[in-house]
Amino acid sequence: MPNLQDIFVRFFEDYCQTHNPSYDQYKVMNALMACRTSKLGGHHNVCTNCGETSIAYNSCRNRHCPLCQSFKREKWRVDRNSELLNVHYFHVVFTVPEELNPIFFANQAFVVYTKENFDSPTHVVNYLWQYTHRVAISNHRILKVTDDHVTFRYKDNKDSGKTKQMTLTGTEFIRRFLMHVLPSGFVKIRHYGILAARNRPTKLAHCQRIMKIIPSKKSSDYTALEFLVKFMRLDFSRCSKCPLEPSNCDTVMQEATPHIGAG
Repeated sequence: MPNLQDIFVRFFEDYCQTHNPSYDQYKVMNALMACRTSKLGGHHNVCTNCGETSIAYNSCRNRHCPLCQSFKREKWRVDRNSELLNVHYFHVVFTVPEELNPIFFANQAFVVYTKENFDSPTHVVNYLWQYTHRVAISNHRILKVTDDHVTFRYKDNKDSGKTKQMTLTGTEFIRRFLMHVLPSGFVKIRHYGILAARNRPTKLAHCQRIMKIIPSKKSSDYTALEFLVKFMRLDFSRCSKCPLEPSNCDTVMQEATPHIGAG
């Protein structure tokens, strides 16, 4: 199936010839094209039992890359669950009325309203978890990439949420995607009060003690492999051909380049 990386590889040069991307946009495009390829280097995994060798390319870790969000999203969910208190939570939504889209596009601020509280604190996290690390378009929505066009699936909220298809030129698709690129240093998720980073070890912990809450483990309490196995059902320590664990070769593959940033 075609993916976002295929689109940027195919239409990157065409887009740059007809548009003037910003530094942040250019950085994102390069990150997505290099993700999990030899451009970022990688490692060889060698099974000590059967000799099977597999290549693990490094990821770009850019927050606009659909391939790099699953791990971050799951870590965010686990960490937020470890901070929950047995109290009511409310969902405050920042949105823009459709009629004001042109104005808000030029002056990007927020409109606020509050929805009903959720049934439980866990529901709050499980709801937000779906959106915290979402990118402009996921790979499973991309249906077809030709020499000139991209066809993808979308939900039309103006027509009762029906699923439809849209075809755009490759350069127009990239232009629309890059409208969602956040500037470097922009903080998408902020925490305040007892949930602020400086207050978690003191004020949040104090609240948990008063309420006799035993917090669940944070993501940092696990090794990367333990976390992948427990929460994502992925075990990269296992050989694909036999059940024994492979040993990792320390030799980094050639053509590795410096990390190109989380974007």
